[in-house]
Amino acid sequence: MKTNNEKKAAYLIKGAQIRDDIAKLLTKSLGIPVYPVDPKSIENVYNAIVKEAPELKNIFAEDELRREVSNFIIKVVTAHTNKEELGKRVNEFIEDLKHEKEYEAILLLKGLIELPIGTKIGALEIIEKDDKREKLMEHIKYLEKKKIIDSADCSWARSKVIELAT
Repeated sequence: MKTNNEKKAAYLIKGAQIRDDIAKLLTKSLGIPVYPVDPKSIENVYNAIVKEAPELKNIFAEDELRREVSNFIIKVVTAHTNKEELGKRVNEFIEDLKHEKEYEAILLLKGLIELPIGTKIGALEIIEKDDKREKLMEHIKYLEKKKIIDSADCSWARSKVIELAT
C-alpha cells in the first residue's frame, strides 16, 4: 500500500506528464513553440525574490505575489532570456513591484448626460470630452459607425487606479 507521500509524488509526476503533453500538442497545433513552466521553478523564484526583498510580503498578499512571480516567469520563458539578461530582468521586476503605478481609464457613461464636470461618483470623475486622445476617438468613431454607442448620449468619466502590481 502506498503512503500519502508516494501518492502525492505519483500525482505530481502524472500532472507534469499531462502538462508536457498539452505543451507538445499546442506546439504541434499552433506551429509555434509552447513551453510549460514547472511549478517548482515558480516556487524557487518566489522564494528567491522574497529572500532578496522580504518587504514585498508586507506589500502584497501571498497569492498576489505568487501570481506576479508566475506572470514574470512566463514572460521570461517566452522571451528566451539568457542568463545575463535574466539577472537584470529579475532585479527590474523586484524594483517594479516596490513602486506604485497609476493607470487611468476613460469611460463613456451611456444615458448619463449633462452631469456637471467634476462630479464624482465613487472612483469616477465626470470630465469634459477629450478629443485629443486620437486612438480613443478613432475607437469611439468606429463604435458609433457600428451603432454600438452614441457618444452624444454619454457623459465622459475618468477613473484612476494606483497599484503595485506589474
